[in-house]
Amino acid sequence: MKILGTNSFLLPVVMSLVAFAQANDYAVIIGGGSNPSKTQVSIEANAIWFQQIMSDQQFHDIKTLFGSGRENAYEVMIPSAKHYASKDNAIENVFSTTKDIQSDFRKISDLLSVDLPATPQSITNYFKETIAKPSNGDSVFMIYSGHGGRASTDPENSLLLWDDTRLTVNALYHTLKSQPNDSTVRFILPQCYSGAFALLPFNNLNPKDGLKSNGQVCGFTSVAEDSIAEGCTVSINTDEYRDYGSAMMRAITNSDHSGFALTIDADFNKNGNVSLREAHLYTIGHTISTDIPRSTSEVFLLSTERWYERWQSYQPKGELNEFDHVAIELSMDFDSAFGTIAYNRELNSRVTTSHTSYLASEKMIQEQEESISSIKTKLREEILSLWPQLASPYRSDFSDFYRDHRLEINQWIEQKDLYQDLVNSLSDLEHFKQNAVDDLRSHIRFRRIQHLLKLSRLHESINNKDREINQQYNKLRQCEEWELP
Repeated sequence: MKILGTNSFLLPVVMSLVAFAQANDYAVIIGGGSNPSKTQVSIEANAIWFQQIMSDQQFHDIKTLFGSGRENAYEVMIPSAKHYASKDNAIENVFSTTKDIQSDFRKISDLLSVDLPATPQSITNYFKETIAKPSNGDSVFMIYSGHGGRASTDPENSLLLWDDTRLTVNALYHTLKSQPNDSTVRFILPQCYSGAFALLPFNNLNPKDGLKSNGQVCGFTSVAEDSIAEGCTVSINTDEYRDYGSAMMRAITNSDHSGFALTIDADFNKNGNVSLREAHLYTIGHTISTDIPRSTSEVFLLSTERWYERWQSYQPKGELNEFDHVAIELSMDFDSAFGTIAYNRELNSRVTTSHTSYLASEKMIQEQEESISSIKTKLREEILSLWPQLASPYRSDFSDFYRDHRLEINQWIEQKDLYQDLVNSLSDLEHFKQNAVDDLRSHIRFRRIQHLLKLSRLHESINNKDREINQQYNKLRQCEEWELP
């Protein structure tokens, strides 16, 4: 009796079980600005927090690509203490063209463990070494904390990386062309103009060409391809962070940067975990910002809209879907019942009214800046008539002059009535700017509802379309419903 035959029969089964067990989840955190002046402290704080979250999960490997990649590098921008010493800022207030916050730079925090620089080459090499090789269902989860760039064509939108380099959508798409068929890449991209990266799952970066055949890509972006995101700040107060990446991680972990639990749970299906898609829907419905986030499945859904569907402004609602539920959350103060003609009319009215308020706030800012410019011009003329040396800050003897006379000049400026007008005007300008941001956030809330209602309508109609379209839509949604390991 030959035992070898039995072993030979079992070997493929054993090997398949081993292969299945070898499927690994990887995480990569990419962050930092294109140079120190673009690396706000909030970018570093988010990278540290993301790293802590990933370390608490069951990832096979976690890599962090940040800034120059060097230890002890002074490349994180923080508000300067000099900015708050307003008594010494009279000269600056008069001669600066804008009321910019002065900045200092400090070393990258010891809390952030950096593996590689955040450069196009490092990112390309990472994917080649991690995902672009024989796979057994491996996956990569990529999250970004940084800035984005806008180009004349969407595929050239980019991540703005260290040393003023860029990684374009097109470049990342071609890097992922070597992705194994059974591998998956997922991403959260909160930067400006990030929506162009939602084209990565599709052949030729075009949703109408269908999903690419090798591997799977899905993810989430903070805004459309032509929109600025509400993100980076010089503030060290994490409670002020409104970027999409922070919001997604708060929803996934049910806690903020400090570890305090959220008041509303994002676990909609009550399975004990929050998927990326659940976090995305929670973020749309429960965060106040100027972003209108979108996912790859939603971008695909929008591409399926037929020309005549754009004019179907009202249809009676049947059973509510996930988009409807989020829209209801956002319209909690509406007078009209959801799904009625009256509701649609009220929504359109609120969109128009909020936009008008925002434009009025922007006009006030413009008028205030013109008034400030006029006051500064008058003050400069008087100051330069007394201290003409201030007109030549690049002369070799300017530093000595400024050191010897700064206190005298500051005191003279501060006793002028016109300077008090300037100080008050600058304070009013900051108030007007905050009002404009609040007005824009209010307007975006109603725009989000409009966006959700459109997605709801297209979601309901997808079953009436080509079977392959339906399958691709559901495949993307399943990819987005992944949970951290």
